[in-house]
Amino acid sequence: AVTFVPGTGASAFSDTVVVTDAAGLASTTPTATTFAGTAIVEASVAGVGTVQFNVTITPAAIATLVYQSGVIIGTAGELLPGFQFQARDQFGNWLDTYDGNATVTVDSGPPGATITGTTTVAAVSGQIVFTDLALPIAGEYRLRITSGAAFGLTPDFTNFPNAAAIMSVVGSTLRSLGPQEEVTDTLKV
Repeated sequence: AVTFVPGTGASAFSDTVVVTDAAGLASTTPTATTFAGTAIVEASVAGVGTVQFNVTITPAAIATLVYQSGVIIGTAGELLPGFQFQARDQFGNWLDTYDGNATVTVDSGPPGATITGTTTVAAVSGQIVFTDLALPIAGEYRLRITSGAAFGLTPDFTNFPNAAAIMSVVGSTLRSLGPQEEVTDTLKV
């Protein structure tokens, strides 16, 4: 009889003690944990010894996109800092071979909010990176990234108004001032 013992990454077997068949072979079915990677399994025969072998456990299908960047702070009309998401399966395993397209949209923001720039990008090794997006309108935002049925959200962030380039006085009393004289009229800008 062969005794199978799950090691790192394998949680159980259909049978832990298996009698060999006529050819001297024994088999069992391991049940993987939620861990994707290499699992170590041991098989031992009393009086003969123990062998370890590796079983590769691949991640499940894409289920979610996880935000991987820092705080986003934007200025209306200017490029946002680049940010990235990581494709993961239902157990949280990184899908390092995922190469699907992902699209960014406004999930919440001020009325009329739009995004400019490259809004659809391809994942590279399970990483989805946006680098040239801008939001023309100031306000509070959250962005949604979608790839197939999977999605993720940025944290809420502020897109601040752009500083005025020109200041014009639109209302005041016109008069001349002497040196060191203060303006006492109300200015409307």
